[in-house]
Formats: sequence, structure tokens, C-alpha cells
Amino acid sequence: MTKSAWIEANGVSLRYALSGEGERVLVLVHEMGGSVESFDEVAQLLEPHFRVLRYDQRNCGLSERTTAPLEMDQLVADLAALLDRLDIQGRVALAGSALGASVALAFAATHPERVAALVLMSAATGLPPERKAAAIERAAEVERYGVRPTTDARLMTSFPPVMRTDGERFENVRLRRLATDPFAISAYTRLLAAIDLDAAMAAVACPALVLAGRHDLDRPPQTVDAATANIRNRRFTVLDSGHFMSLQAPELVSGEIDAFLSGIDFSRSKPAS
Repeated sequence: MTKSAWIEANGVSLRYALSGEGERVLVLVHEMGGSVESFDEVAQLLEPHFRVLRYDQRNCGLSERTTAPLEMDQLVADLAALLDRLDIQGRVALAGSALGASVALAFAATHPERVAALVLMSAATGLPPERKAAAIERAAEVERYGVRPTTDARLMTSFPPVMRTDGERFENVRLRRLATDPFAISAYTRLLAAIDLDAAMAAVACPALVLAGRHDLDRPPQTVDAATANIRNRRFTVLDSGHFMSLQAPELVSGEIDAFLSGIDFSRSKPAS
């Protein structure tokens, strides 16, 4: 049974969903502009083995909208406060998608005692200097015109035609993207252009599974591999998916997460050095 509600954490109202069984807790952190529903199928497949926590990050889904620029420290503090408010003790596994992977990484670097393992899907860990100006311009355009004018073109790289064999699944993702709050996309795009997670990756000591999509033209496997190379205890795997792998290939994603976490000790109070 899934408990879905709102809770105030770190001064913001966050919607969350908590489901599943067992003592191990898995936290799923959605992509830019995503929501609790980004992990519907993954959560359902993993609930027999984990307590699964999902939440809408601030400005996303049905969580509170704020007007101040977003900062990574703020999103990390949101997650820490959410775990505290829900009285989730001990270490958890964090699985983040795209920009959600950056939140998971930063949380693990800031709170190593609370994280048993990381799963990073299509990790969006920042932008090279030559792409930052274009990202800032895109943020401004989305604020002016909304997401519709660019959605189909962007799906050509994140959900390319080779991945569209299930037409219903593709249309579901397309409609989700069209319904995204343009101001949330703008705020998170600016955040992506501002972050630098090199120090965070070097600080992460827990085991990490890095997943890249073979057909992800936004974050190709070679880009994800190079961007996460500084994570010391890393396993890198390429899946037959695009960028939104929790929506495009939930069976593959849940299988990889389940197999990886089966070998993780959640009980120790501190991560291995």
C-alpha cells in the first residue's frame, strides 16, 4: 500500500509517496521537471524488496513553488529534512535520474553516514563551459514561450525514434513533458548550468552504480562514463534505453537496482573508507 501525502521540510511543502516492505529504504529522486510519477513502474517492481520513498522536489510535481533561484545545497537540505520528518533512520540507497542523480551525488558527499549506495541514471552532473550560455538562453525562452515549442525536438534526443516501439509509452512521456511547469524547467536548467560536482564525486565513498542509456543522445554513454569517472567505487553499465530510463525501460532499471543493492550492507553506521 502506498502512503501519499504532503509534509513541510526545510521550509517547503513537499509531496511524497512511501510504499513497499522491508527494512532497507530506497529513495528515488526524479529528473528535471519530473515528479513522483516518474518512478511509478520502477517503484512497483521494487516494492516487494524495499521501502521505497519518492518525492516531488521543490518547484516540481505537486510540491511548493518558490521564486528564489535554486541551489544544490538547498535541494540536499530538502532531502535531509524529508528523511528526518519521516523518521527514516540509518542508511538509505539513493537512486537519481538525470539532474536527480546530481542531487543524490551531492547528498552522498554531504551526508556520507546516511547513504549506503548510489544509483545514478543518465547522470546530469553539469555542463561544459561552452554550453552554459545556451542553457541560460533556453531557460529564458522556456519562461517566455513555455515548453511546447521545443518539446518534440528535445524528445528526438532524449527519446529517439529507435526507442519508440511502444507508441503508448512514448506518447505518455511526451504528454508528461508538455505538462511540465516551464518555470520549474527554467529554474532547474539554470541550476544545471551553475553546478560543479567534481569535488562531490571525489568525496563519495559508498558503492555507486552508474547507468547510461545506449540511445540517450542528451547524455550518451561516453559522456556519462567520463563525467562520473572520479567516483572511486563505481560500476558502469549501459542499458538499452534513452534518457528517461525510469520511464522508458523500468524493467531493466529495477532489475539493475535490485541486483546491485542485493550486495550492499545497509546496517553499518558509517560508509567504508
